[in-house]
Formats: sequence, C-alpha cells, structure tokens
Amino acid sequence: MKTENSAELSYEIQKQHHAFDADEAAKNARELQGGKVTVDLWRHHRLASLAIPLIQSYPEATWVTVGDGKWGWDAHYLSTQGVKSITATDITEERLKAAKDVGYISSYSVENAERLSFADASFDFAFVKDCASHCPRGYVVLYEMLRVARLGIVVVEPYDPRIPLPQNAVLFIQKFFCKLIKRNPDTFNQSANYVFTFSEREIEKMALGLHHQAVAFRHVNDHNTKNPAEYAESYSTEAAGYKSFMKQIRLRNMLTRLGLNPWGRVGAVILKEHNASAQRALEAAGFTYKLLPRNPYLKGKTDNLTSLP
Repeated sequence: MKTENSAELSYEIQKQHHAFDADEAAKNARELQGGKVTVDLWRHHRLASLAIPLIQSYPEATWVTVGDGKWGWDAHYLSTQGVKSITATDITEERLKAAKDVGYISSYSVENAERLSFADASFDFAFVKDCASHCPRGYVVLYEMLRVARLGIVVVEPYDPRIPLPQNAVLFIQKFFCKLIKRNPDTFNQSANYVFTFSEREIEKMALGLHHQAVAFRHVNDHNTKNPAEYAESYSTEAAGYKSFMKQIRLRNMLTRLGLNPWGRVGAVILKEHNASAQRALEAAGFTYKLLPRNPYLKGKTDNLTSLP
C-alpha cells in the first residue's frame, strides 16, 4: 500500500473512532460549561499546564490547539490561564461545535493535524497534547505547527526512552521483559495508529534544521486508568480516582528517579527567537532551557530568520 493511501486510511479510522453523537456531545458540553470537572479532565489540565510559563511571558499572544477534539478541553483550559484568543482544532467536528454552541470555547476549526489549512504565522503559538503521537506522520504535525505559529510551539507527547544517551537500566529492563513476554516495544492504539514517541534530541534537530533559536524541555509522568469509571467522578483531592492517580504518579516518579522507569511525557518548547523573560519563566517552572547555535553560513543572508516556517 502506498504511503499516501496508508495515511488516508489512518485519517478515516481516526474520524470513525472519534465520531460522537451530536446530542450526547451537546449534553456533555453543557455539563462542562456548567463547571463539571472530572478527575480525567483535571489530569489533562495537569499536562496542559506546561504551557503556562509561555502564557505568562506572552500575555497578548494568540494560540491554536491541535487535536483538541474533546470539547476543546485544552483551548478552554489555556483560556482560563490567561490566553485571550485561542482556536481549538480537531479532525472531527461534533464535540467542538457543541462546545462552541454553549460558550465553552470561542473558536474552532476542523483540521487535519498533518495539513493545517491556516496560512503561515496565523497564530503566535501552537499547542499539542497527545495528538501527534496518534498521527501516521507524527513529526509532520510539529512541522505544520511551526509553520502556522509565529513565535513557537508547545508539545506534550509520549516520551521515547530509547533515544536518549547514556543508556540506563530502563532500556535493559524493557528489552528483557519484551523478549520474555514476546512483546514488541513499538505499540499501536485502538484507532489503528502506530503510537509515536518523542525525544529531546529529535525535537532539537527540528529546531536546528529550521534555524530557530531555543528549545526547552521538562518531563512528567502520567497514568491513564484501565477503568474509565475511576476517573469519571468529580475532581477533588478526596476523590478515589484522584487518590489512585496520585499513588501511581508517586510510584512512577520514584522508579524514574531510580533509573528503573522512563518518563511518561516530554514537554517540549521550540522558540523561534530567544526570549530572556520566557527563559526565566520556563526555568522557574522546571524546564531546562537551551540556546541553540546559530548557522554561520546564514550570516548576512537573511535579516529575519523567524520568517522561516
């Protein structure tokens, strides 16, 4: 099968997998607008909060969220953190339309994450969380985000523990158990997509190839229960689902610090231009900020490197 046809098949399966009854979508949207916050929604907010340092550093910036099909959860959350103009996007429309109809989000667009319809530099920032990992060409999503974002992007996606060096006990343990149970470490999800994982080095090379000036990284652990009802209850620190989640996070954090378990998510920022204020905010939030080397062969050949996609 040709690559193009394989990708189109993946898009169609995604649409079918995420299709949602319009009446049910509207019901859930009304509950969200009414202030309903489940443990699962709080869990997603926890990951989306990695964008807060940039929101604080660029208070007037415009944003777009990519693959934000769950009623624009990310767009709504970022707007509560200070974003004044934000557009939610996803490959399906039902839940986004329902969310906009009740005022939960202000703007949306039906988009394929690998070929966004927006013009270059249509927004200041683009944000993606757990979407690029489900696309047939995950890194194409990030390149598209860089094209439509004038200042930079924020990426929160599954972490690839097999790329970073030096290697640690994680890789040995993974290889041992995968062989023991005859399991392939490369995985596929229910919507028939290969699950992309991302690393600092690959993202850094993307930025270098496009002559952008800075990257920042922070790692976090996450846990998605096999029992959806556990996270469906209303969020509170006394909720059973919250306590179960935090127990798993404490365990994973301990194992990660001992070198026995990889981080679950990488939070990555690419800035097209270095910003000292953003650097301070990101570092204060636990990010490692890195200025990238400038290409000496471009000196004098362009006055505005940020015009590159």
